[in-house]
Amino acid sequence: METDDQVAQTDEVTALASIYEERIFLADGNNGGHFSAYLDLPEEFFIELHEASLVHRTRKLGCRLEEGHEGSSLLRINHLPPIVLNFKYPEDYPSRSAPTFTLSCKWLNVDKLSELRSHLDRIWDEHRGEVIIFQWTQFLIDDSLWVLRIQSSLSLGSAAVQLAQGDSTELADTSGPHSVKNKSVRGAGQLLQTLIDYDISERRRVFDESIHSCSVCFSEKAGVDCVMFQSCNHVYCKDCVRDYFMVQIKAGNVKALNCPDTECDSVAMPPQVYALVGEELFATYDRLLLQRTLEGMDDIVYCPRLSCQCPVMKDGESSLAVCSACGYSFCVLCNRVYHGVSPCVASEEEILKVLVEFEDGDEDCKVRLEKRYGKDLFKDLREEAEERRRQEELAELGRLKEAEERRKERELAEKEPLKQRMQNQRWKNNNTKQCPTCGTHIEKNQGCNMMKCTHCNKSFCWRCLQVLPHTYSCDSVFDYLQQAKTANEESTTGILASS
Repeated sequence: METDDQVAQTDEVTALASIYEERIFLADGNNGGHFSAYLDLPEEFFIELHEASLVHRTRKLGCRLEEGHEGSSLLRINHLPPIVLNFKYPEDYPSRSAPTFTLSCKWLNVDKLSELRSHLDRIWDEHRGEVIIFQWTQFLIDDSLWVLRIQSSLSLGSAAVQLAQGDSTELADTSGPHSVKNKSVRGAGQLLQTLIDYDISERRRVFDESIHSCSVCFSEKAGVDCVMFQSCNHVYCKDCVRDYFMVQIKAGNVKALNCPDTECDSVAMPPQVYALVGEELFATYDRLLLQRTLEGMDDIVYCPRLSCQCPVMKDGESSLAVCSACGYSFCVLCNRVYHGVSPCVASEEEILKVLVEFEDGDEDCKVRLEKRYGKDLFKDLREEAEERRRQEELAELGRLKEAEERRKERELAEKEPLKQRMQNQRWKNNNTKQCPTCGTHIEKNQGCNMMKCTHCNKSFCWRCLQVLPHTYSCDSVFDYLQQAKTANEESTTGILASS
């Protein structure tokens, strides 16, 4: 017949199994169990890195870092490995004795775990005689970070971990009511790798269990049928991305496997490409990607033999290259058999193309072509270009000299005393009149009233400033003006009479 303690133990295990899913609680018969406390981290939570080696290692893994305080770097994470509680019931639990338990966690050292264990002991002392596991689990989930004074970041570095024997690091667990059991790992670097791997796997699990909308076909699909680009977190269904990647790879655009969003430059990771397009097409992608990468390197050329086409490393500034695959020696400039110091041979049509390229190219292009075909081929073009440059320099000097002269004239005008300028203006007002056509000041010192402007060559009357026809002479000016006056008076009289 079961005792009251055995009934309480069975009921507690049954209740815990009904409350928590299997990944959180797993019963060990009716004698105990295994509980994983997954903590709810703040929305903005970081691993704080203080050592350059950890920062370098994190960047090498492709993780983004943010700038922290006092030269530290911050790695944003969403999940930390759980705090694990293993417990067993003594025969007289809960009437007299507490469960025996161990605490373990991959990111807490012995001191931190001992602090949590002390809080669990205190909770038992306050509720002695009652079933206690549920209260312990709630404490671990809800209050662990607060008790450990961890708010928005977890510091990681030599000063933040506790060293055990040699170079190993204690990340361990507490065991038994009055003892500590140590587990060692190889330093903070391995811990960092563990935390990053766990965060990635948890994000993947949460992603797979969620429903997402594809931004291409606008369908709703489960996470297992979708793909997320890591740098931008944009989500699309696998069918759309697979079709997109296959088209790009078959077209040879292996460096265009980026996010389909037109305003995003995030690039797919090779494992994502492999999972989507399969082994055969991924092999094509991998080969083309290597080829494009080699083509972008200045010290890599390809063997010109059609049966070979292997990449060959250039030897510094030398034009000689030797294919390690087939042994062919060739000139890296013209891809023909190596010809020593002799210029590269070219047809007349090729020479004309080269001359055009030389004349239109920049200085780097000219140096490259001279190295390939020899300087004599471009001697005339060089001399013509040098002559044009000299003429342009002379023209520029002339423009500068003219501008300097105008500047000096303005300076002299500005330095002229104000009184002198007023006197000049007064003399202009008394002795000159402005041409009614162009405004040039004209001085009359003798002769009749018919004047001719020396600037625009127009004739006008000195007295009334009326413009005169070129056909009039000095003798006919008076008659012309008199006729104009009479016509004007008649026009005025006609208007008055009609009114």
